This record gives sequence, C-alpha cells and structure tokens, in this order.
Amino acid sequence: MERLKDKKIPFTIILVSILMLIFGIITKDYYGERVYLIRRRLEEAPLRLLDVQIFGISFDYRNFLLFFIVTLGIGIYLFVYKNDKSLKNGIKKPAVYASLKNKYSKFENKSLPNKELDAKIDLGNESRTLSIVGTVSLFALCFTFFMAYKTSFSLWFFVILSYYHHISLKPKTRKEILVKSIGYPLIFLFLFMIIDSGDLYDLSRNLSGLSKHVIPFLIGVLIMFFTLRKRFEKEPAFNIKSPLLWVSTICLLVSIVRFGIYKSMETF
Repeated sequence: MERLKDKKIPFTIILVSILMLIFGIITKDYYGERVYLIRRRLEEAPLRLLDVQIFGISFDYRNFLLFFIVTLGIGIYLFVYKNDKSLKNGIKKPAVYASLKNKYSKFENKSLPNKELDAKIDLGNESRTLSIVGTVSLFALCFTFFMAYKTSFSLWFFVILSYYHHISLKPKTRKEILVKSIGYPLIFLFLFMIIDSGDLYDLSRNLSGLSKHVIPFLIGVLIMFFTLRKRFEKEPAFNIKSPLLWVSTICLLVSIVRFGIYKSMETF
C-alpha cells in the first residue's frame, strides 16, 4: 500500500483499462448487424461485426480491445518505472496556464473576505444550499433511473448516486464507508437486473441483465468509497469546485439530451 501512494496515475490507468476490457468482453454485441445474422443463420459471426456501445456510441470491438490493451501496457510500464511526481514534472504546462492561474489567485485574494468575516459565515444559508442541492440530486437520481430503465445504461445513475451520498451520508467509521459504498449501489444493481430480465427466477436472463450494469456499479462503488473516505470525519458540505459535482451535472445533462433524442425518435 505504501508503494501505491506514489503510483496513483499508473494504477488508475491500469484499473480503467482492465475495467474497460471486461466491459467490452461482457457487453459486445452485433447491434445493427443482428438482422443480417438472422437472415444468413450464422452460428458464429466474424469479429468484424461485433461492436461495443459506450454512452450510446458504438465502437468496433477489435479496435476497442486493442486500444485498452495498449493503455494497459502503458499503465504497467509507468507503474514499474515511473511515479506520480516524475509524470507531473514531465508534463510542461503552457505559459498561458501559469499566467491565468496567477491572475485568478490575485482576483480570488481580493474577492474573498478576511479571516474575521470567514468565521461569521451564515450556517443557515449553507445548510439551505445543501438542502437545495440534495433535492436537485434526488430529481437527477429519479430521472437517470428512468433513463437507465429505458436504455439499459445505468452509469449516469450510479455516478449521481455517488454524489448524492457524498453530500448526505455521515459515516462514523471506515468500515461503515466500505459497507455503505457497496451496499447502497448493490440494491439498485439488483433492481436493474430484475427490471431487465423481467423474471426473478430465470437465472440465465438475470445474469444477462446483471452483466449490463456490473461495470457502472463498480465505477459507482469506487467513486463513492474514495469520496467518502476523503471526507471522513467531516460534515457534508456543498463545494462548487468539487469534481464529482461537475461530473454529475454532465451526466444529468447528457441524460436529458438523450431523453430528447429518444422522444424525437418516437415521433417518426
């Protein structure tokens, strides 16, 4: 575990590559070529007809596997020979970035109140803001759950679920973080499995329904675990700079756009 402290970037590359390879192997299908296969009664279709769908976009199965095999190899190389510090130092940021950062720092120092005023922040307004964000997050959860039911794609839901728990849960122990990070998303994983299969007692259909949501579930568990662990022993608070907030917002916007496309296709 000590070694992983300086290997976060390579470890993330390796983990994402492995998860995407598993996702591709599990979810590969013929999609638009299904009718072609049925007409010709092919028992084993060639790999060139296989696709993998991510975010509603189809990728050639062979190219998909090749890409993430390459990234896996890169991740293993970086894990063995590099560390986070050397990788960050090797990436030269443009001069424009440094200039903008300095200007923003000066602007922020002028705009922010002094420490005496910081100590008098209205806690009522802060809790009200958190309550509003929590309500919006609940709406986003309901909407993305509906879209997951319609499209059998649940990644957006599990990401927003992680953010909702991030601003609402108050775990008292690290063990509680682990249990809740797995337990809460697991409930919805089984709900999606039952919805997709339509039969609780049909094992083969249940496994097929489960396979569509395993990778989004694992991603949601990891996000929820690490964000709650980072906030351990701190009260839930709204932070507009939170990366998870912006990722969740993008997930909701993409779901809304996809819903609009879905409804427009129904009219034709």
